[in-house]
Amino acid sequence: MTSHRALALIGTAVTTAALIAGCGTAPSTPGPTSGGPVLSLDATTGDTTAAAVNQWGAPGPGSDDFTDGGVDPTRWDVYDGDGHAGNGTRSPDAVAVRNGVLTITGDAEGTTGGVANRTAQQYGRWEVRMRAAPRPGASDGDPYHPVLLLWPANAGGSVKPGGTGGEIDFAETDVGSGQVSTFLHPPTSDADRKAFRQPVDLSQWHNYAVEWTPTRIAGWIDGQQWYDVTDPVVQPGGPMTPCVQLDANTPSGLQPAVMETDWIHIYPPPPGPD
Repeated sequence: MTSHRALALIGTAVTTAALIAGCGTAPSTPGPTSGGPVLSLDATTGDTTAAAVNQWGAPGPGSDDFTDGGVDPTRWDVYDGDGHAGNGTRSPDAVAVRNGVLTITGDAEGTTGGVANRTAQQYGRWEVRMRAAPRPGASDGDPYHPVLLLWPANAGGSVKPGGTGGEIDFAETDVGSGQVSTFLHPPTSDADRKAFRQPVDLSQWHNYAVEWTPTRIAGWIDGQQWYDVTDPVVQPGGPMTPCVQLDANTPSGLQPAVMETDWIHIYPPPPGPD
């Protein structure tokens, strides 16, 4: 497991090398902290959202239903440079909006993509409807690694370099693994990170949500709460921005895959003492 690395975004495309690197493959054994309820997830539960169950209200600035016919540069920066840990390439050509869905493709040679939202906030709620699968007719190979995460941000929403501000990977896995993981990386030692794992069919639409307040980080899948962490060690150190990535963990020999995001909804933090 390696934590994410980032450099500042320039313009509407990431033009530096090795911008945001994924955590690596989902663990085959539980992380330092794992557990919580085993959720009942299938194709029918994918219509339920944490926002509806918990009455979060209307989504706020930065939210995107991808109905504008393309990647909105006022909302998103598109990666352009070396891939995760130097594996392959993150290319704007691998990112498109098709039929109202943000689509990121990855080919056998490691050409893939990702986007960072330009709306940064300290504390809040985020929910993303996502699925990922091998491309139709794809040959065997190493799996791609979809990641939904919150990453430290500069003013204006561009991502910060380094990993000093902490990190929340609220849905991370390998395509076809049959499970999804969350990793809460502290801004101090990664030895204190928290990890959670849940069985899930990633090829089906599911809604992945996270709430971050000064006292807790909690997650949901399809409106069902998965974890609730109150340990202050994992609290990020400043504003965060959501990112959507399809990462390559090897430089080539990958199984071509596609990651689709139907929408991302961003909410302000809850009112009250939290």
